[in-house]
Amino acid sequence: AEYGPQPKQIMPFQRDGRDSPRMPGRKAPPPLRYARVIPLPEVTGSWQPTRGGQSILSTVTPLDSKGELNLSSRGESSVDTLNKEATKLIQTEKAHSLSPEHTPYQPTEPPQTPTPTPTPTITPTPPTPIPTPIPSSQPLSRNDTIRKTKNLLNIYFDTLELEDSAENFHNLLLNVNPLIVVNEMFIFSFEKGERERKLVADLFFTLTQNGSLNSSQIVMAIDHIIEGMMDLVCDFPKIGEWMGFFLGQGIAAGFVPIQYIAGKQFSHLVKSGIAEKIIASVFKTILQKDVNQAKSIYTSSNISFSDYLKPNIDEQKFLDSNGLRQLCTPT
Repeated sequence: AEYGPQPKQIMPFQRDGRDSPRMPGRKAPPPLRYARVIPLPEVTGSWQPTRGGQSILSTVTPLDSKGELNLSSRGESSVDTLNKEATKLIQTEKAHSLSPEHTPYQPTEPPQTPTPTPTPTITPTPPTPIPTPIPSSQPLSRNDTIRKTKNLLNIYFDTLELEDSAENFHNLLLNVNPLIVVNEMFIFSFEKGERERKLVADLFFTLTQNGSLNSSQIVMAIDHIIEGMMDLVCDFPKIGEWMGFFLGQGIAAGFVPIQYIAGKQFSHLVKSGIAEKIIASVFKTILQKDVNQAKSIYTSSNISFSDYLKPNIDEQKFLDSNGLRQLCTPT
């Protein structure tokens, strides 16, 4: 834009529209009275800044009736006025751009309710059953069988788990000679004590009940020990009493027949006095379990104690010293 009215200045070479003395033939330009507004470019788009329903662009500067910018009515210089109006226009546009009414619509998604995570159900895992060992095609050697038998007996003596030990021996007997196992059970119990001998007697009964052993296998092992007892007595002086204990437990439990003690199995042990120790221990063991059963066995077996005694031993003294007198009294 060109600037508005300026105070009349008379230059040294200018004489109010008359020829300049220094520049003949050239007149000074006439003074400017008003300045015209250069039209602003047309605002395009759907929004125009307004104030009170009237366009801000038309209210920035007062115009006269001819549409010309009139700055003289404000009493201020044209430069200052234009600067103020431009500053107001910029501030107004910034205010409208920051107004929430003109903020572009941004759709917001509704809050989503979090889906609860289902708690996993923990199903207890049943214990894995111990697989039954498959019988080996190659039986164990004698030394391996003895070693395995001792190991299982030691576990049994420590844990006192009769059923578990019976299961372990059942698996062992599938792959070995039963006579070796039973014989070693007798010998190993002789090396221990009274507690271990009672435990082995209970184990024999359980093994016969579950079918791991039968009566003939146990009797064969007993025969083997009786035949070699003269050699064993050097290592186990009380072997006659201990063997009588096992015979008494077997007869009372039913896995050793009564006829076993009525035969001639002990005849080679009479002179050494071992036979009388065996027969005395047999009936003392049965009497401790059941007196009536002991009397019934004694009567049905037709045993004569004199057959087991050395020639110089009196039978009545033998019965009294071993507490067997009640076997001969009527029930």
